[in-house]
Amino acid sequence: MNNELTLGEKAVQFLYSIGLPPMRILMGLIALLVIGAIFGVLYFTQFADDGSATERSEDSGNSERATQSERTTHQFDLTLDQEIDNLEFFGGSNAGYIIVATAQQRQTEEIEKLLQRSDLTAEQKVKIDRMQLRNYQALVELCLNSGVSPEMDLQSFSEFAATVESSDNEELKDLASYAIVKVAAIAFAKLPTKANADAAIEALRAQRSCFLENEQRAKILLAIFLKAQDAKPGDVNANRCLESIGEVFAESNLAVVQKLSRQVDEFTLFTKFQVSTLERRIRYRDRKALLDLDGALRVIEAHPEVEISKWRALIRAYEASISTGRFQDLETARRIVGDLVVKLPDSDPKKLELIELLDNQKRRVSQIGKVMDVSGNTVDGKAIEKTTGEFTVLVFADTRPQSTSILRELTTSRMDVSSNFRPMVSYKDSFTKADMRKVASIPSWIFMADDATSQKYTESFPVDFYPYILLLDKEGVVVAADVSLVQAANRIAKLEKASRDKSSNSDALNSQ
Repeated sequence: MNNELTLGEKAVQFLYSIGLPPMRILMGLIALLVIGAIFGVLYFTQFADDGSATERSEDSGNSERATQSERTTHQFDLTLDQEIDNLEFFGGSNAGYIIVATAQQRQTEEIEKLLQRSDLTAEQKVKIDRMQLRNYQALVELCLNSGVSPEMDLQSFSEFAATVESSDNEELKDLASYAIVKVAAIAFAKLPTKANADAAIEALRAQRSCFLENEQRAKILLAIFLKAQDAKPGDVNANRCLESIGEVFAESNLAVVQKLSRQVDEFTLFTKFQVSTLERRIRYRDRKALLDLDGALRVIEAHPEVEISKWRALIRAYEASISTGRFQDLETARRIVGDLVVKLPDSDPKKLELIELLDNQKRRVSQIGKVMDVSGNTVDGKAIEKTTGEFTVLVFADTRPQSTSILRELTTSRMDVSSNFRPMVSYKDSFTKADMRKVASIPSWIFMADDATSQKYTESFPVDFYPYILLLDKEGVVVAADVSLVQAANRIAKLEKASRDKSSNSDALNSQ
């Protein structure tokens, strides 16, 4: 008898083994068929209802589309005022010159159509002219700032500005006058040629009425010319422009503009000697620096009435002689300035401050070669030892950008400063919460002195100029003052080399 199972019997046996008897499977299939039938009936019923609804709403749909079309048509039916208000202003655009020039050309075509409208009022014409003037000016400024040749756009601007300037509207005439002189100033600042200087000076004198009694405009124009002078210190054409704007400012009835005139006069007295760069040039042994210092001192002697900022700039500049060890040059300059200060009348408010500046300078010089106690605490409570067998670089800082730049240089220095010297920072003012957040980002190997410790440092070494850097040797002796970080690093390298050479020579003598 053959006991081998058939294929069907094997299938039934398998279903039982996995817990699915054939009867249960059959009942499941029947249930699925019933559910499918129910959903089918519901679907076809809904489809029929949707068809009827579509037919019923056909008329209302057509009506809605017609209403929507009417709304769309009405939406684009703008008034003339709205069309004018929609004109784009390109001032301050960050887009490239080609993009702005193309957009402006497209707008010019739109404006030409608006100007042909018979219902255009005089007031609306003024609005259009104002927008065009500002856009012509913006495009010229974009040319100059982008390095694009401005001749064509400058000509278009000049022609339009001249047309507007001759109009009967006083507001437009004023805007056109200011635009003309500002564009001339920017053109000179970007391209400081003699021709541009002549054009700027002519514009200053011809358009003076638009800025003489306007403090904001006067300051903007002066800032543009000062920027040009900073870019090329001592430049003849820049000095000519500054002298001209100073002369024009003197005619103003505003006290603040008259004060600007006096400041310009003082500035031009010193521009020949490039006082703004004198400190740096003395620090790095520029051959012409001492000659310029002598010339600036003669200006102070001839014009002691200049503001104290000019005196401070000179005192700050010649103190840089300390960084190169030229103490004789410093003493000579300090003696000259001291004699001039003594001659100032007691009624001059800057006399006492200048005396204090010179006294502090004398104290700073006297501290070089002496031990300075730098012990104290950091802002996060760590102790600062008096000496650690390392060189110490102490940075006196304030919150101005120059100090921030030095701290950034100290933090991101490529050399391994933590093994080369001990970096310390003393702030001029007390720490605020914002200052503490800034300090938190400074590496832990930079010692940030707390308020009490900073006060102690200032009493020992009275600093008047920031940033100011001291270098102390391994015994805490001040070996260099008013140096840059690079100069401090170089001085450390020289001192360490001298120490190694001395040690080698001593060993050689002992071995003989």
